[in-house]
Amino acid sequence: MKTVWRVMNGYRRQYEIEEITIFEGEDKVVFSGKMDSFLNPSCLDLCKETSRILKSECKKCLIHNHKKLFVFID
Repeated sequence: MKTVWRVMNGYRRQYEIEEITIFEGEDKVVFSGKMDSFLNPSCLDLCKETSRILKSECKKCLIHNHKKLFVFID
């Protein structure tokens, strides 16, 4: 199982990822914004959500212009 954390680290080693968009299910956007904002959330609720997302299984991943990462989870 490839977790979102492992996939993100793999892409960050190869490219300078600036933005990330995370989709849950078919049509729900869980997060969209700067990579730094996702990895360093400012409030407790976001910390819990970020932790849950990072441990989730990555179903599909796309990269756009070597700067933006799209991650699909279940």
